[in-house]
Amino acid sequence: MKTGPIILALLGIGLALALFFAPVKPSESDTSTPAEPSAAASEAADHEHDHNHAADVDAQIDTILQQMRAQELPPMQAVIAIRNIADEHPENVKANFTLGLMSIQTAQFDKAVQRFEAVLKADPQNPEAMRLMAQSHLGLGDTATARTFYQRAIENAPTEETKSSIQKELDPLSINP
Repeated sequence: MKTGPIILALLGIGLALALFFAPVKPSESDTSTPAEPSAAASEAADHEHDHNHAADVDAQIDTILQQMRAQELPPMQAVIAIRNIADEHPENVKANFTLGLMSIQTAQFDKAVQRFEAVLKADPQNPEAMRLMAQSHLGLGDTATARTFYQRAIENAPTEETKSSIQKELDPLSINP
């Protein structure tokens, strides 16, 4: 009996549970601005505005996920709402990451790859996105690319515990190429 489909199913269930139980914290935005900003202050304010705007978008996503978890919003409507946000803000990491997770959970691995490509374009050192990209490629049957992304995830993992966890996902691929 092949263990690949079993591993994928367990990973999907684990991801679904992680998404369901993940804590959600809405961000607070700072609305204060100086009356007469200098050019440097204006540029800093623009950067701060971009940051606050991204935080507002992330807060919208968190609200949608909270409503879905509380069964106030059907999952498909939540997906559509988050996809609309991603269409309006294609560089938003949280929107693409969330849609990538949902794509893995529904075995839409080609869509998951597209979403995690967008995440890694915006955040090239994100080890969790690399790990999920590896799982997506594994779901597509591309073991070689999955290995590559697992290895990149290990290289970028922030802790030894995270590296060990990712290595455990990579090890079966090294045994059964």
